[in-house]
Formats: sequence, structure tokens, C-alpha cells
Amino acid sequence: MKYDSTKALRNKEVFYLPIEKYLNKIFAAVLYKPILNIISEEIGDTWVKENSKEDLIRAILSGRIQYTPTQHFEGKFNSMISREISRLGGHWDSKRKRWYLPKNLLPYDVQDAIGQAEFKFRSLTEKVTKHLDSLYQRFLEFNEQYDLFNLFENTVNKLEKSFQEGAKGIIVTPKLTPEMIKNIAEEWGENLNLYIKNWEIESIKRLRERVLANTFIGNRAESLVNIIEHDFGMSENKAKFLARQETALLMSQFREERFKSAGVQKYRWSTSGDSRVRERHRELNGKVFTWDNPPIIDEQGHRGHPGQDFNCRCIAIPLVS
Repeated sequence: MKYDSTKALRNKEVFYLPIEKYLNKIFAAVLYKPILNIISEEIGDTWVKENSKEDLIRAILSGRIQYTPTQHFEGKFNSMISREISRLGGHWDSKRKRWYLPKNLLPYDVQDAIGQAEFKFRSLTEKVTKHLDSLYQRFLEFNEQYDLFNLFENTVNKLEKSFQEGAKGIIVTPKLTPEMIKNIAEEWGENLNLYIKNWEIESIKRLRERVLANTFIGNRAESLVNIIEHDFGMSENKAKFLARQETALLMSQFREERFKSAGVQKYRWSTSGDSRVRERHRELNGKVFTWDNPPIIDEQGHRGHPGQDFNCRCIAIPLVS
């Protein structure tokens, strides 16, 4: 009797989305929110309002516009700021969306505001860099552990429930014991903890390089915020990839153990059937293999079962006699 492929355990979002959401919380809480708090504390409305009431000076002090080494004002301009720069003798560059104003035409209070903003930004950069350095050292010295066990245990329980429903009336197999579920969840958690540590170290190094580069070219706090937001977007994509990849691997291992425990020794390789299927796996589609003799799954000659290769969406359809 052949197993109904429509009931097979596929890599559904219900399994990996909670993991992705939790990983995003880790990235945000540990790495990005503390940096944004530092920026907020250093560049705040109170500090700006105590220095000047003029729109141009307020914009300079807040970092909304910057005066560059090429004697240009760059940033976000409103009509009042533009009129003020024009009144001082500035010329608008419509192509690059910035104002040119020679330094010798800058009033003393505007030059003073530029100097204050540069000092403030250097101080801000030093604090952000110091914070990133302390994080980097912490992750080098300690293997940060996250409370992932309960989340993973729930995922394994969902897998078991889905397996029981899909195999109902076809194969008879006992349910996983609480101890087996605990062991699977702990092993999965250790693997993800290692990935999280490595990715955070990578993110810290990348952020530090971008922060220092931002200082070198004379940008301000707003550019720094954009860097943080962009980097977090990259981490969100990584969290999605990691959640899918690790959950797919877990499901592949889970299927193998459950079907072997039910006495099922053979399976048929099944791809997702779309254009994204890699050539090697398309060649394996429909062929029959045993759990103890997996096929070659890549050009390097590695062997494995469906779902165990990098970003593989194939599944094993068990053959029940």
C-alpha cells in the first residue's frame, strides 16, 4: 500500500514561522534596539531646542541636514530652511538635491552649530562603536544561550500531531514519548544557538565597519539610523532563511525516525515540482531509496535524504507494503 503524498509532512509555514518570529525578537532586543536607544539619548529634542530656535540651526543640530567637506548642505530640506540657505547665498544643485554654500559665507552661529553637530556625532559614534565592541567580546567569550526549548518542544509536538494524522489508517506506530520530544527539542536548540551566536558576531562586525565608514564620510545620526534599520532588515531575511532551513532539516530527520520506528524501510523521492528544483534532485524524483542507503544529493558527492540538502524542499514519500 502506497502512502498518500497529499498527507505527507511538508515544510509548512505553521512550523517555521514561530521560530522566525522569535529569532527576529532576539536580533532586535540584543543588537539593534540598544544602539537606537544610544542614538535617541545622544540626539534628542531637548538638546536641540536648548541651542537654537532657527530652523536651519535646529536642522543642523538634530542631524537632519549636514554640512559636508565639499561645502554642501545635504539632508532633508523644507521650504523655510531652503529659503534661509538661499538668503545666505547658497546655490541649489537640482541633480544631486543639495545646496552649495561656501564656508566663508556661513554666519558664526551656523558655523558654531556645524561644529557642535560634528562633536556630538563623534561622541555618538564612539559610544555606538564601544557598545558594539563590548557585544563582540561577549559573544566571543560566551556561548549565549536563549530560552528556545519550550518553543521547539511545541514545534516537535505539532510535527508529531501532523504525522499521526497523515499516517492514520496506513501505518500503526506509537507516539513519541515526552522524553523523546525533549531530546529532539534540546538537540535542535543547541544547533540554533550556535547559528545565532555566529550570525550576531557577523552582524556586529558588519555594523561596526559601516558605522566607522559613515563617520569617515561625514554623515550624521540620521544616516546611522538608516544603517541600523537596513542591517536589521538583513537580519530579518537571515532569520527567515534560518527558520526555514533548520525546520526543514528537523522535519527530514523527524520523518526518517518516525517511519523507521514504524518499520517503513523504503521511500520515494518527491520534489516540489516547480522550476526552483535543482537538477540533481529533479533526477532523483520518483526513485526509490532506503533509509540506510541515501543517494548522492549534490555535485560534491554528499549523500542524504530529502530535505537534508541546503534549502531543499523535497520530501520522502514512505512506501508501506
